[in-house]
Amino acid sequence: MPRDMDEILNSCIGGFHIYSLGKNFGVSFASKSLGDMLGYSANELTNTDGGLYLSLIFPSDKKTFFDFVKKLCSGERSLSAEYRLIKKDGSLIYVRDTVSVRRSDSGELEGYSVLTDITDIRNENKNLSFLNDTMPCGFMKYTCDKQPKITYINKQMTEILRFPRVKDGEMDYLDIYRDNIFLMIPIEERRRFSLYLNRVYSVGAPVAGEITVLRCDGTKAYLLGWVTKHRNENGEEEFQSACVDITERHNINKEHEIKRYIKALSDVYDEIFQFDYSENTVKCIHATENAGGSSELFKWLINMPMQMEEAVEKWVIGRVSENDADRLREFFSDFSRNRRFLDPDSKPPTITYQAVYAGGEAHTYRGIFLRINSTLFLFCCRMLSLESTQPSQSANIISEAGSLPQKKNEKEKTEVRIRTFGYFDIFVNGRPIPFRSQKSKELFALLVDRRGGYVSSDEAISFLWEDEPVNPVTLARYRKVALRLKNILEEYGISDVVESVDGKRRIVVEKVNCDLYDYLSGKEEYSQLFKGSYLTNYSWGETTLAELSGRYYTDAG
Repeated sequence: MPRDMDEILNSCIGGFHIYSLGKNFGVSFASKSLGDMLGYSANELTNTDGGLYLSLIFPSDKKTFFDFVKKLCSGERSLSAEYRLIKKDGSLIYVRDTVSVRRSDSGELEGYSVLTDITDIRNENKNLSFLNDTMPCGFMKYTCDKQPKITYINKQMTEILRFPRVKDGEMDYLDIYRDNIFLMIPIEERRRFSLYLNRVYSVGAPVAGEITVLRCDGTKAYLLGWVTKHRNENGEEEFQSACVDITERHNINKEHEIKRYIKALSDVYDEIFQFDYSENTVKCIHATENAGGSSELFKWLINMPMQMEEAVEKWVIGRVSENDADRLREFFSDFSRNRRFLDPDSKPPTITYQAVYAGGEAHTYRGIFLRINSTLFLFCCRMLSLESTQPSQSANIISEAGSLPQKKNEKEKTEVRIRTFGYFDIFVNGRPIPFRSQKSKELFALLVDRRGGYVSSDEAISFLWEDEPVNPVTLARYRKVALRLKNILEEYGISDVVESVDGKRRIVVEKVNCDLYDYLSGKEEYSQLFKGSYLTNYSWGETTLAELSGRYYTDAG
């Protein structure tokens, strides 16, 4: 071996040695760097025919090492393994053994090995155990690749995600998830999560918030946490995430939200039936006294789950006039078949029918299906006026779009107030608009950000779908979003705040009150509105945020 090559192997390549993988396993060459790592001379490690090296392997790791050697002996390949070695002074080190197997001139297999001391890395990960022992906090490290790979996950995180304990002969599901962190994220959340990672990577600042994850058992969990970017001990960039499980709190809040929604519905509808497709049950959750006497019919059924098909046939269709029974039966059947394909932003299905009560008295009802989530729906029925089968235009009813417009005096002026500092929201007469389409809300935010300037379709697409080009697919998607925005504004009687000309749209600034516009007016009474945050919902708002921040510090100076 040339002298300069010998010097490189002895001094520059950490822990370099050569395994003899023939009939008798041994260490045929040991570099000085390997001896320095373990506290022995290179001759000691070589002259003992491999026996000394084998004796230095930590007893509980010997099976790992022998399995590793067995794989090396199967042919030319490159493999790595991690195990512990006992140094001459009795101390313990963790090593990563990376071996490239080649066949020598004599035809024997040789393994060219480089040992890397990873004790500090192991100890660092071991020190993270406080996250398991002192607080219910999940922690992960993962690469900055386009498809991030998990390099570390603590015990608490595996429990949050409900990874099963691996038994002999069973698959380790964690190994599958390690290769692609996006497997933990529901499909509908993946783009948002990807944008968060891109923002953390490009800006270098942490992002905090809530995210939905998929547990290994298929259920969803809701996490509160943050993502940061660091450099690991090898100088490689990596993401780190710490989070806590807020699923229980989320579900309680969701339950309270549903109860408030149902309470609002009960002020409008005479009967409300809850359809739970996950349990295949239906129950009456609200019934009021009316001309038909429905409360007498349903009061003893309140909150009593019943099998869906039987209950619908007996208690809903069973009181409908003969002329409408088949039509209503088909209505329920069609909804059951297609409800999972319903677009949450589309208009809910409705039907008008005649209900017959004791004594033959009939009244006209309108029923509507409202969506709570993918498996829970409410069928709400309202008796129409005796004079007409159509609902009164001035009545304070829930629209077919499922929202709750408030009754107001026609002479009363509608006030539209927009909040951009912090999270973006629009208020009509003090009440927030509950956008069913988040993209239509984002489009409205973009128009507000342009301060009255026109936004073309191409420009809007570049903001709403940052990673997608303008093409027929995104143009069709954008037109759908723009139509939903138009519909929601019309629903709240404020369609005039957005002007559309030849496919371009703008906010009519004269018809809205907006904290951004007030602040930029320069008036003293608005000088304290900006507190350092702007359109927190949307990453593209950072350009205006930089402008506002510069103005803020200039004014402060």
